[in-house]
Amino acid sequence: MFEAVALAMIAIKENHEDLVLAKAAFDIIISKQGLTIPREHHMILIRYHVDLDEPAEAPHYGCSSPELAGQYNLVCVQRGGHSHRQTQDAIRGYLSSEKILPDLRKPTFDRIKTIYALAGLSECGKSTVADMIHKAHGTGGARLKMSYLIDGASNDLGHDIYSLSRKRRAAALLRGLDAYGRYHWYLSTLTIESVHRYDSIAALKSYLGSLLQIIYIETDEELRLERSARPRLRLEQKDAVKKERGAERVKEIADVVLGNNGPKESLEKALRALLQGRERTLAC
Repeated sequence: MFEAVALAMIAIKENHEDLVLAKAAFDIIISKQGLTIPREHHMILIRYHVDLDEPAEAPHYGCSSPELAGQYNLVCVQRGGHSHRQTQDAIRGYLSSEKILPDLRKPTFDRIKTIYALAGLSECGKSTVADMIHKAHGTGGARLKMSYLIDGASNDLGHDIYSLSRKRRAAALLRGLDAYGRYHWYLSTLTIESVHRYDSIAALKSYLGSLLQIIYIETDEELRLERSARPRLRLEQKDAVKKERGAERVKEIADVVLGNNGPKESLEKALRALLQGRERTLAC
């Protein structure tokens, strides 16, 4: 596009009817001034490979597009266990290094070290755990409710995000979460409470990978009833809504299942060990 515009301008100014003359003048200008024309097309190949120990091979892509084989500017291999965020950040890094994107375009969740998603049935202790995590990180942590992200995403879209497909809904939540992290640039840790919808949190996990740590809090029903100080029927009704949304299935994809049937001190001790282990992992 740059060359086409330049040739057109030269042809008009010099009254060249033959573009060959305009091209010759263009080449002389480029050569004398030592200019480099920016690459207009950046070809990126994303390949998927499950086995981490074997080299990723894709014999078919060269056959389907032989004119492109070997000409890709970036080959990004998404291996088993890689999240979408890691692949996106690799591409962002390449685009940034090529000056296609400005340097201020940082990777998604550039400063956020961990996002804790807290799941479990009613009165299991999600708010208590969120408060403990927040106190452990001081001003570097913030507490969010899933409803806050849902309402924000719905407002941005102009309609309820639950009218979207599972993947598009997760992408909308991801944009809201990323915007919150960029705006609150000083935060390193986030907690998201009231994570009840299995499909939404599973999709978010596929995007964020290990950055998102899902904690499922398990508490006996009688103890939850005692803590709620509400009639059993009310607790059962709330549980029924959460179960219908897939709250119990979240346990299947949880990074940690945290028991909360003992005193608060036991919960604090278990959570402290969890946070310290997470920080050691990040330091490696």
